[in-house]
Amino acid sequence: MSKIFRIFSGLLVLTFAFIIAGCGQGDYPPPSLTRSNLILELFSALKNNDSQLAIAKIQKLRKLEQSNVFIAKLEIQEQNNLIINKVQKDVDAGKIDKAIALLKDEVKKYDVSPIPRQAIVEVEALKQFDDLIEKMNHPVTSQQLAYAIVDMRKLIKAKSKLPELKKYKLDKIFKKYLANRKKLAEKMEKIEDTRAEFDLVSETASLASTDRAQAESALACLALDSPSHPAVKRFMKTRKISPDTIIPGMETKPDKKNADVR
Repeated sequence: MSKIFRIFSGLLVLTFAFIIAGCGQGDYPPPSLTRSNLILELFSALKNNDSQLAIAKIQKLRKLEQSNVFIAKLEIQEQNNLIINKVQKDVDAGKIDKAIALLKDEVKKYDVSPIPRQAIVEVEALKQFDDLIEKMNHPVTSQQLAYAIVDMRKLIKAKSKLPELKKYKLDKIFKKYLANRKKLAEKMEKIEDTRAEFDLVSETASLASTDRAQAESALACLALDSPSHPAVKRFMKTRKISPDTIIPGMETKPDKKNADVR
């Protein structure tokens, strides 16, 4: 069914509703020119998706037919459309906080809010997902990314239980993205481990000729993290801590503490 057909059908119902409203009251006059014009103008506004103009026409029609329930419902629907269109523009522009603020502000304006709970739940969920995606797209460390992935999985599980969001099948939407982020976290962790090993090896070699106790401590940390590291193996074989043992070919620096001891 086309949109135009739905609108036209709605207006037929609207016109019929005006006629029925007069039934039981004896003879009733034909619709006035003002009423007919308003209906035509309302049809034009609905066809052009101009909710603001449609609301203005509906409010004038309500003054003519204050007891018409159909008109009252139509006004609520168009108020809803007007608000949702504004919210959608903010969301499309990445202004999710502004969209949420607009929804909450509109809710306060009406005794019976024209905004469906669906819209509020969707935008608030979008904000939460957007915040986590930002963290996962710009992680500083693999640990930070891993925590964000866990938080995202928890959020998906929680939101998937909401009736308003079940239809979106969130787990399927984010499945590929989360798999990609997991691979990135693993890659980052390997790079971080390599850097950490390099730093420990460099620190141990640097301390080997100046502070044996600190060198042993650094080497112990390296052994805990990477027991098969070549520097650890060389120490276990020679039982010596020296720059050359840690990094073969590294020039030995004089031990200042023991330089004058003969």
